[in-house]
Amino acid sequence: GLKGYFLDGWNILDFATVVASILELCRIEGGKSLRVFRVLRVLRPLRMINRFKEVKLVVDALINSLPAVVDVGVVCALVFFVFSIFGVTFLKGTFYFCRSLDAGDSALSPGQLDLIT
Repeated sequence: GLKGYFLDGWNILDFATVVASILELCRIEGGKSLRVFRVLRVLRPLRMINRFKEVKLVVDALINSLPAVVDVGVVCALVFFVFSIFGVTFLKGTFYFCRSLDAGDSALSPGQLDLIT
């Protein structure tokens, strides 16, 4: 019955999506703001997770690996930050002017040229 329908969270999501679509079609105030429910329809394939144990195992493994992925991202961000500071400190303003290397006039100091090459 009706009570059984609203006991399942996925059915509630479907109901909210249908109501939001009807409000938008009728051009009732607030229909545009309920558009987010239509976006949530993307989550419907996740219902299969509970039905297939293999898929649930894979999703659980992915969720459990997220902290390690965040740690790797933080380390990569730190390395990127260190090299950006290095670049700003040692190469500041050297690429602003175009100078000819044929005339022996280099934009980089000899120490910077040794560091790069």
